[in-house]
Amino acid sequence: MGLSPVRRATSRALVAVLLGSCTVAVAPSFALAQAAPAIDKAAIDKAREQFRQGLSLEAAGDFSRALKEFKEVAVVKSTPQVRFHIAVCQERTGDLVQALGSYRLALHEAHEAKAADVEGPAQEALTAIEPRVPQLTLSRGSGANGAEVILDGVPLGATAIGAPLPVNPGPHQLKAIAPGHVDMNVEFSVTERDRKEIKLKLEEAPVVAPPVSIAPPPDERPKPEPKKSSTMRTAGYVVGGVGIVSLALSGVFYGLRAGAVGRVDDKCGADRLSCAVPQSAVQSDIDSGTSMAAASTATFVVGLTGLAVGGGLILLSPSSGGAKDGKDRSKAEIVLSPGAAGASGGMSLVGRF
Repeated sequence: MGLSPVRRATSRALVAVLLGSCTVAVAPSFALAQAAPAIDKAAIDKAREQFRQGLSLEAAGDFSRALKEFKEVAVVKSTPQVRFHIAVCQERTGDLVQALGSYRLALHEAHEAKAADVEGPAQEALTAIEPRVPQLTLSRGSGANGAEVILDGVPLGATAIGAPLPVNPGPHQLKAIAPGHVDMNVEFSVTERDRKEIKLKLEEAPVVAPPVSIAPPPDERPKPEPKKSSTMRTAGYVVGGVGIVSLALSGVFYGLRAGAVGRVDDKCGADRLSCAVPQSAVQSDIDSGTSMAAASTATFVVGLTGLAVGGGLILLSPSSGGAKDGKDRSKAEIVLSPGAAGASGGMSLVGRF
């Protein structure tokens, strides 16, 4: 089986280093020395040595270190030979896209410099690598007309959409961004010679309504109904109070009656048989005493009734203190006691609630 174009070019370069007679190795030396007389000789000598070191690393299969050496040489002076070996190392490290560009550049520079020893191998390598490079074709769908497209963290220009785009084998990340739309994120993977197509589609972002201020719900707990015990107790106090006032008035009326009776007794005697004054003189006191007696009796009856009803309401109302066994119920007590000695009335009223 014949050697590939890359291997043949590498073999020629290695033989040139080892034997010192191959033009692939000699040409760069002359190119560096003759085409760049203004460059410092020490820099030229260092670049020549780095080029030889790169060839050795390339022949040994250490393409990453060889690529580093060739790139440093290219900083001093880029020649078709240097560009070609950069492409070889890029291809062998898996960077087919960069290798494709470097082969094309090496072919162009070799054609311009009439470097047939590079032009032939570069053309062969380019022909072999082009079909191997995967291609990605992007097209714009709904919502993606003005979207920004980012491939592996690098924004793509408008011309990259719709045309085959060379990508390296392996995993990739694609992102499309447009105002008012949800970002599109796609992860995909390609292998050599793949031809992949992706249509960009972005969905409109949902409209987010402004937050609505919601008032806290009203307190739905039922309001406590007025306790019947409180109503009954209040009514008992009111009725009992009326009874107390009536009894007090009864005592007042009774005292006024006693005063009228006393004045009549003074004028007519206790037996009313020997009245020292005419009947008309004491008639007003007799009428007053009769009226006061009736008023005293009436208010006394009202007072006793009020105390009895009011005390009953208070005693029958449930205890407001919440005692369950009823032992702590409030007690009402009404006491009628004889009047104190020398008092104008005949009784006294003592009440406790």
